[in-house]
Amino acid sequence: MKTITWTKKLFRCSYELLSEGISIGGLKDNEFSQSVTAELNDKRFAFKTNGWGHKARIIDLDSNAQIGTISFGHWLPKATINYYDKVAEWKFSNLWETRWKIFDNNGSKLKYKGWQGSGSVEVQENDELLILAGLFVSNHYWKMAFLYVMIFFPYWMLL
Repeated sequence: MKTITWTKKLFRCSYELLSEGISIGGLKDNEFSQSVTAELNDKRFAFKTNGWGHKARIIDLDSNAQIGTISFGHWLPKATINYYDKVAEWKFSNLWETRWKIFDNNGSKLKYKGWQGSGSVEVQENDELLILAGLFVSNHYWKMAFLYVMIFFPYWMLL
């Protein structure tokens, strides 16, 4: 089993992925667009959402072909990742939403832990797309939580 670590600066929209302290990739959330570009071990992908939709398209940037989709849960933070005729599920593993995992019918594939600033992922097999998708989905839910707080906190202050 291998561990990949990631770091993210506060209020920045990019992640750096490291293996044994050496940069091996990253995610860049293009702040005001609906696209995230990602790279790991020279494999490049884009995750494209449609507004506040519950779906994202996965694009292989080398071939510019759509290779999958991510469907986000409507009420609970969970997601289904469909890619290359495979299906995997994403969900938080604890109440504090500091641990999450990706699994399929054969069991757990990736285990993540962390928060906004840094974290790690335990990798059993090198699946660059799933590793990046796991960070993309968690970032999506963290952004949604931040927006909810920003929208509803001023309202609570008026009560």
